[in-house]
Amino acid sequence: MNNKYFIIERVQWSYGDKYEISKGKMFDNLKDATRFLVALETVHSEEKNGVEKTFHLQEVDSTFFNVNEEPLLLTEDMEVNDRSN
Repeated sequence: MNNKYFIIERVQWSYGDKYEISKGKMFDNLKDATRFLVALETVHSEEKNGVEKTFHLQEVDSTFFNVNEEPLLLTEDMEVNDRSN
């Protein structure tokens, strides 16, 4: 099974938390993802301006995406008609 990995960035503010995929990047293997995770934790090891960042490794099963999938083609019976006139 060819799983991918994301690093989830959690930013803790005084008014709530924010979660996002760090750098919007997906990693193809655990080794690269772990290296990037350690680098992020090293750079952001101290709380700054009352904001704390933590990073979490998330494995993503390859059944949730298929990068080789062909795009869907719009057929005549699927066309959208403009009815605003």
